[in-house]
Amino acid sequence: MRMLARCAFDDAQPIRGTLAQGYFESRDLWSVAMEIEDIRFHPACPRESGEHPAVVIAMRSIASRAVTAVQRLFLDRQGRKIGKGMMLGTCSGAAMQLQPKIGSTLHIAEGLETALACIAMDHAPTWALGSTSLIQTFPVIGDIDRLVIWADHDPLQKIGGIWCRPGHKAAGVCMDRWLKAGKQVEVETPKREGWDEADVWSARCARL
Repeated sequence: MRMLARCAFDDAQPIRGTLAQGYFESRDLWSVAMEIEDIRFHPACPRESGEHPAVVIAMRSIASRAVTAVQRLFLDRQGRKIGKGMMLGTCSGAAMQLQPKIGSTLHIAEGLETALACIAMDHAPTWALGSTSLIQTFPVIGDIDRLVIWADHDPLQKIGGIWCRPGHKAAGVCMDRWLKAGKQVEVETPKREGWDEADVWSARCARL
């Protein structure tokens, strides 16, 4: 799977002039996405049922920065997102490292669009993890002293017989581990239920 992920990323192309550009423009995120080389476009990306146009984002090992997985956002012929993102490869211990580490502060978010919105709102550097489970297990990084988690304000869901908000729960588990390691942690979340920072950014751009 790791080799398939690497091939999908290597076969992808820059996003300018593709369906991906239209998608990011529709989310007011083009000015940010266009600057990130790890965000690419594949006109016929493999999926369970054949091939489909997709935004392909490298997921790099936190330890080595090698591409071990990709996140795929499939698009229709009008550049609209189809369903949720799908990962391919070895995702554990990896992240969409949208910006290089600078200084001792790091911001993380679940979705690519949420992370891009954080960057657009001058929260940098920001990485996307791709799922709540990867936020929960996000490892402590030695040269990062302050972690800011941009948690989705998910509606209440029953998980394992317990009602919780998945985004908040994942952020809490991650926060506890980092605090025990002597790090500073902040959790930020939109006030409005069902929103993430991408929604906040869209509202700021007068789309919501």
